[in-house]
Amino acid sequence: MFHLRKRRWLCLSLAAGFALLGLALGPPMIHLIRVRLHEHFIPRAQAGGFLSELRNIIPKHGGDLLNVTVRDINTDHDTFLRYADQPVIAFVMFVNQSRTAAGDSQMESMTQEMIEAALRHQGRYYLPYRPHASVDQFYRAYPQAPAFFDLKRQFDPHEVFQNQFYVKYGRNKTGDR
Repeated sequence: MFHLRKRRWLCLSLAAGFALLGLALGPPMIHLIRVRLHEHFIPRAQAGGFLSELRNIIPKHGGDLLNVTVRDINTDHDTFLRYADQPVIAFVMFVNQSRTAAGDSQMESMTQEMIEAALRHQGRYYLPYRPHASVDQFYRAYPQAPAFFDLKRQFDPHEVFQNQFYVKYGRNKTGDR
């Protein structure tokens, strides 16, 4: 997506976590700004309450909301760790943040607060992004996770296959939640 702003072209990366590329502004801008993708899945009847909370959460954490796409999602009957166990509304949000340690910390706090809002409205968040959710938030959003990790350990008893997601949420967890 391209925008002409003050006669300078900017390109917004649509991939989560990629830097905002200042094509005409030069290399210094590439390292200053990052766009983060957030996705939350809220039951239709709860969507208004969730949005009301976001109106406070995002500005409170200095978030710069660039775009929101709203999608209607049907129940997913196939995926083990599903975000749609009933019909939901998906809110796909691009949020701008500074690319600093303080910016990352601010984004993590905002993400956790957004997840809490989703949970209060019987919703979930999308797993593939940064592991900002607390362990408690993860297990409340995905109650089928203990069974998922038990299966993972059944097929990988020596835990050869690991990533940040597994280390934070699955390794050495007994499923007692």
